[in-house]
Amino acid sequence: MEAFETALLTAIWYKILTRFNATSLSLQKVETDLLSVVKLYESLISFVSEMRQSQIDEIEDQARALAEPVYTETTQRTKRENISLMNQLALKLNLIHVRSSRWTISTPY
Repeated sequence: MEAFETALLTAIWYKILTRFNATSLSLQKVETDLLSVVKLYESLISFVSEMRQSQIDEIEDQARALAEPVYTETTQRTKRENISLMNQLALKLNLIHVRSSRWTISTPY
């Protein structure tokens, strides 16, 4: 489900940001007059409201197309044994202890 949600949000934001970027570029032009600015903002408002009402099915279809090929194969990560630093130290000390006791036991006095 997370794959579809990610694809859906990607499709929604791509569409919104593409339109906002085009409007922003038009607004930054030197020859843009006030009437054009008003029309551009009204266009953005109508775009967002239309997108909410009628284009959601189209966006869901785009998201399904995105989600299926990308997320079909799931890989399972193999878990490694987690040995903490204290456990490693204890193991080393135990080995040192075993080695030293072996040395004292096997060494004649």
